[in-house]
Amino acid sequence: MSPQPRNGAPENWDLSASMLPFEHASTLPAASYTSPAFFEREVETIFRKEWLCVGRIDQVEAPGDYFCVDMVGEPLVVLRDAEGVLRVLSRVCRHRSMTVVEGEGNAKSFICPYHNWTYGLDGRLVGAPEMGLTPDFDVPGTCLPTIRHEVWEGFIMVNFDDAAEPFGPRVEGLSTLIANWHMREMRSIAAFEFDYPWNWKVMIDNYIECYHHPTVHGESLEPGMPGRNTYFEPDEGPYSVMQMPYRKGHGPAVPGRPTDGPRLPILEGLTEDERGRGAILQVFPTLLFAIYPDHTDYYRVFPEGPARVRLTKTFCATAEQMEAPGAEAAMKQITDYYHYYAPEDLEVCRGLQRGMTSRLAAPGRYSHMEEGGWKFSKYVAERVTGAA
Repeated sequence: MSPQPRNGAPENWDLSASMLPFEHASTLPAASYTSPAFFEREVETIFRKEWLCVGRIDQVEAPGDYFCVDMVGEPLVVLRDAEGVLRVLSRVCRHRSMTVVEGEGNAKSFICPYHNWTYGLDGRLVGAPEMGLTPDFDVPGTCLPTIRHEVWEGFIMVNFDDAAEPFGPRVEGLSTLIANWHMREMRSIAAFEFDYPWNWKVMIDNYIECYHHPTVHGESLEPGMPGRNTYFEPDEGPYSVMQMPYRKGHGPAVPGRPTDGPRLPILEGLTEDERGRGAILQVFPTLLFAIYPDHTDYYRVFPEGPARVRLTKTFCATAEQMEAPGAEAAMKQITDYYHYYAPEDLEVCRGLQRGMTSRLAAPGRYSHMEEGGWKFSKYVAERVTGAA
């Protein structure tokens, strides 16, 4: 597919090489990382059609708990209503389109700060000053729109397309693969927000391969998780799983260093093999999470344009783990280590986005260690072109 850009300028949108079998495929063209028109196409064919992660169920445990997110231009509020029902609503007032709530917290209703229109936690309009004089004003029919959602392994997934296939059955194989990791019991312990000047796919491409470990993370991740030891699970589905065995003498508390110092308890029920590795998982398009023998972490990915992405990185553990002696110090060690090696990836992502703007940038071939990147690029290409 080679759609014509709206301004009439030629753009290289030939995605055919990205849909070839792994051994013969090439990466996506540079225009897919820089073109506003291409990003608009992704919004239309991916973000408004596919299941997207907006958070974890433990963020809204009590009636009235809520948090807000903005997903591809749609302001949403995720909440637990007075009866304990999980809801995802638009937070755009039905009067003049003011957002009725921001941030997170606990509430009994949402009051628009513009004209005091008030909505219940089920989205119904329960108060509209002075509107009693407006002929035929439909109070029962004036509600904050409901967004379709599912909960999978504790992740809250939303979809703007009411005709989309249910999410759960598509990832049954993945649920089986991670069954021993107690994902449903995980609680959000520490979260960090970022706003970066690069394409959403740049970050994902880098996240789902360890080919760069020896060079970019030579003194951080590579000593404990050698890139050449990684391998991909053969499961078929809208996801990829990269297993990362630890080097002997290293372990989960600090992946790149010997396990000296505080550590979280290893999750009960893991096999001996599972205790000896971590894994990077992507559920297409944007759910990214890592599982380790003692914790998990995940990214919420919010694409903002061809060269901007917002991220929230959250570290999770079970309540039982966090009750163990030294648990807070162990979690701090884990998060501190993330802040130690993460800047190495930031420099790479900046360089990648800058290079994509070159008129000489061209698709490259994959190494045998980049199968996850190929599956992801193939997924994008198939949806953007309508080949899926």
